[in-house]
Amino acid sequence: MIKIPYTLIVIALSVQLGCTGTVQQKANVESPEDRASRILASVLSESDPPMRGVQFNPKGVENVNNILSIKMPKLFKKEITTHVKDKYAIYSYRDDCGGQNPCLSVLYLIAFIPDRLYSFEELVKRSIQTDFAENSYKVLEGWVDMDTSGADKKIILYGDGQLMGNSISGIYHDPKRKINVQVKAFLSFYQPFSDDDWRRMLAHNLIIFSSIKFL
Repeated sequence: MIKIPYTLIVIALSVQLGCTGTVQQKANVESPEDRASRILASVLSESDPPMRGVQFNPKGVENVNNILSIKMPKLFKKEITTHVKDKYAIYSYRDDCGGQNPCLSVLYLIAFIPDRLYSFEELVKRSIQTDFAENSYKVLEGWVDMDTSGADKKIILYGDGQLMGNSISGIYHDPKRKINVQVKAFLSFYQPFSDDDWRRMLAHNLIIFSSIKFL
């Protein structure tokens, strides 16, 4: 089981992020702490149900480019490509609904970008401009607090996607290798989720992003 301070789990799962991915439901007598515990217990279970056909469990640790380790859903399709212009490596992991309605498509991109191409600050600016709808992003401070990657600079951004759904963009600078690693999650859908299901989605991504470590 991933070891994250309980108070930080509550912050990450019980605070409404103001996203467009949820349908608000009537107030529940369940406390935020109990709700966070229930959702976390579900996403940590091997029997956690699929999200619109996308199976996040089981997860396994991936050694990515001999630079980074990260937990990824084992059933996601993996592909390795090279950026056409700048020639850095990009690893992708994806799954989708397989024709189910309502649908969900999930794509993780992990890019290894040398300092000589773009600085950490430049990548943050580019991500804000290209990964999110205008003025929709925010910094997930609670998620950054959980980070144990070993990066000397790091940020995790969250907001509405450019076209649909929501995006998460984590940027991590490795001072030893003089490289920036960008981990992006694109959660694409049209029909919104129930509040509980959306928090379950965020919890899966919290586990993935908090598992990132430089090797």
